[in-house]
Amino acid sequence: MGQAVDPVEQAFRAVIKDSVKESAIQIMTQKSGTNGTAFPKEVLSKIDDLASKVSEAFTQCFEPTYKKFKPEEIKIFQQSVIEAKNIFAGKGLRKIHYRRWKELYGIAENTYGVEENTISCDGDLDSPSCKSLLSALQILTLSSTMSDCVESAQISAASGVPNVPSFSELKQAYSKKDYAFALKGIRLYAEQGHLLAQLMLAYSYWNGEGVPEDHQEGAFWGVKAAEQGDADAQYHVGKMFEDGDGVPKDDQQALSWFRKAADQGIAKAQYKLGERYATGNGVPKDQLQAMMWYQKAADQGYAFAMTSLGAIYENGWGVSKDYEKAIAWYKKAASQGDEWAPLILGSIYEAGDRGVPIDHQQAVSWYRMSAEKGDVIGQGNLAHMYRHGHGVPQDYQLALFWFRKAAEQGDSYAMFNIGDMYRKGDGVPQNFQEALSWHTKAADRGSRTAQTALGFMSKNGQGVPVDLVHAYKWFSLAATKGDKAAANEMKAAAEKMDSQQIEEAIKLVGEWQAKHP
Repeated sequence: MGQAVDPVEQAFRAVIKDSVKESAIQIMTQKSGTNGTAFPKEVLSKIDDLASKVSEAFTQCFEPTYKKFKPEEIKIFQQSVIEAKNIFAGKGLRKIHYRRWKELYGIAENTYGVEENTISCDGDLDSPSCKSLLSALQILTLSSTMSDCVESAQISAASGVPNVPSFSELKQAYSKKDYAFALKGIRLYAEQGHLLAQLMLAYSYWNGEGVPEDHQEGAFWGVKAAEQGDADAQYHVGKMFEDGDGVPKDDQQALSWFRKAADQGIAKAQYKLGERYATGNGVPKDQLQAMMWYQKAADQGYAFAMTSLGAIYENGWGVSKDYEKAIAWYKKAASQGDEWAPLILGSIYEAGDRGVPIDHQQAVSWYRMSAEKGDVIGQGNLAHMYRHGHGVPQDYQLALFWFRKAAEQGDSYAMFNIGDMYRKGDGVPQNFQEALSWHTKAADRGSRTAQTALGFMSKNGQGVPVDLVHAYKWFSLAATKGDKAAANEMKAAAEKMDSQQIEEAIKLVGEWQAKHP
């Protein structure tokens, strides 16, 4: 006698097989525009074979659940899922309180797109409507597992690799940094056209997560996802072509992908289109088009676009100048975290232009916003205000604090100012050696002001012996950057030097320039 077939398993397999066959025929009918019943027997046989394989794989992975069903329950399973979805979409019963639902079923927040406190059924969990809904939610939970199992079975059938883990398992493994397990399975899904798998592979290669960083491989999978219509992927592919990152640089390809993403509402892509129309990069220059795309991005809260709109109104690019609108957009951008907007506002109030009076307190406020976010220019500007007592009581210690913050980020302006404070004894004991050190750091970063200061220190013997050769060197370097005072000092130094000293100084200039191209 053969082994008895479990009637529950038999019924369950039949439901799954029929469901797969129905879906396959429906898809093929839509694509071919023909009646499914007209398909050749060979095609229907292949569909039947595939459905059997999927049913078998699915039954194995779903065994712990279907074993709890009675045979008659399996037959109404699919219809129950449909009814449950209708209920949950608000077409049927009232909704159960979110916290209680989460308690009972442990379903992760946002799994079905719900928000906290949006579900209620008058608090009576024993009422018929609540009981029905709880049952529906159970079915939804099962259907989620069902979907995972069907998907993994399909990937196994298509790839020829048995027992492919569900995508949920792979995502969980990836989040736990079990990359070896996760990426092996994710690649199988990606190769079968799974959009999220393709995205995850792309980002893994772009960021070097679980695999060696490889922007070409990342580009390959990013393009695959973009070609399926994923808007975020389309934006990133546009950036790749714009920067030549993993693909040959191609402005027209970049423009094409940015436009696709922008048309789907991606704010960063809309901003990119605005930039291109503003500068005429790959498209005819058109300030009105630029403004339209900036506006679309700004309407979504994209701060860079708000700053760009401010610049359009400030400079009158394609519109009449309107300082009031410009400042309003800069303030919106600053409130959204744009790094440039606070600096622009600070400079406007510090100078008292663009239709507003000088207001150093406002300037300090905007510079502080920038400085506290770590912006090096904002830190230097705030330090300047403290050093000179503009908008705040003069405070050399706070000036030195913010100059040091900026200097730590390599800012030559801050380095010069620290050196200048030591050279003059502003709030610190006068110390020419410290001044020399900070001025040299700034000068080596190309600060002509620091180079001029070093010229004077060499000329006057501050921190170093009097040295006209080095004075000439530093004055010459500053003069090449347009410092007229340094040019005059260089001439004055040359009048006190012999030809050998001048030749030596010119040699030092050349050596410095070779080291600091």
